[in-house]
Amino acid sequence: MEGFTWAFETGLKLGFGVKRASNKRVGRHTSLKQDYFACPMGGRCPVNNDADALMRANTVTAWCNCKFQMKIVEIQENKWNFVMLFGFHNHALTLYCDGDRYFAKFDEEELAYIDAQVRAHVRPAIISAGLHQRNPEKSRPNRRQIYNRSQKVRAEERDGRNPVQHMIALAVQHKYVHYWVTDRETEELTHVFMAHPEAVKMFRSYYYVVLINSTYKTNLYRLPLVEMVGVTPVGKTFVIAYALVTHESEDGYRWVLQKRKALLNDVVQPNVIVTDCEQGLLNAIPTVFPESSHLLCLWHIYANVEMRALHITGRDSWDKFITCNLFKAVVEAET
Repeated sequence: MEGFTWAFETGLKLGFGVKRASNKRVGRHTSLKQDYFACPMGGRCPVNNDADALMRANTVTAWCNCKFQMKIVEIQENKWNFVMLFGFHNHALTLYCDGDRYFAKFDEEELAYIDAQVRAHVRPAIISAGLHQRNPEKSRPNRRQIYNRSQKVRAEERDGRNPVQHMIALAVQHKYVHYWVTDRETEELTHVFMAHPEAVKMFRSYYYVVLINSTYKTNLYRLPLVEMVGVTPVGKTFVIAYALVTHESEDGYRWVLQKRKALLNDVVQPNVIVTDCEQGLLNAIPTVFPESSHLLCLWHIYANVEMRALHITGRDSWDKFITCNLFKAVVEAET
């Protein structure tokens, strides 16, 4: 609509945003329209409101009960009449337009660029920098605007499926080796195992050393993520497979190890399996890979030693100890 476009662009030039408040037809038997426009800050300010007690203390609002309002009436096709109902704002104009959702609003070309970058799995910070390079004169967008657009693109890609169903659909589409288990009563997903076809080929060639570690609270469902990594003869690592389990129990780890064992034949077993001190995993390894040797990860050993030393000596004493030993190591290296 040309009338709204003119009002919106004129408001931005003057430092004020404009939003459509309502619209209706001029008459019952006509296609002509009339629209009411208001200031984006025209919402009722919650100050001195009884609902203040229900609001969080760390929240703020841009609403200041601004009374600005104008009406645009369509007289003829592509001809408009502008009526200023209240032409004053009760707040200052926007001096810093970066991040403002009205001043940094995306056009169709920018939306297409964002959609392409999201599908290429580019981080929002890089997308924001790319938008600024494409149009340096325009205000920088708010990071939240890019996040919202990313969520919309991913929702369209899922085509009505929830994230778990979409993940399994992609695994089938890209021919991943995948297994999953659901609870019979609740029908909830309890175990997931996935391995890329190229990773399976690498693992069948370099199965000698396997590293296993779990990370916590790294996903939306807050399930432990079990990562299995292999090592090539030249010291390079590669991801073998990922797994999600409900609980870090012996049964859960045994299921993961059995699925990883299925990637190889029954005769071949890893020579060495490196893990941390997770007891459920330690109990499951001998039952699935009885001929494989087990080693503890040095990084986890050092982390446990440091945690224990901090508990006994305190932070200041431990820092002095580390500084002293580093100084001795430097002196010995120089001499």
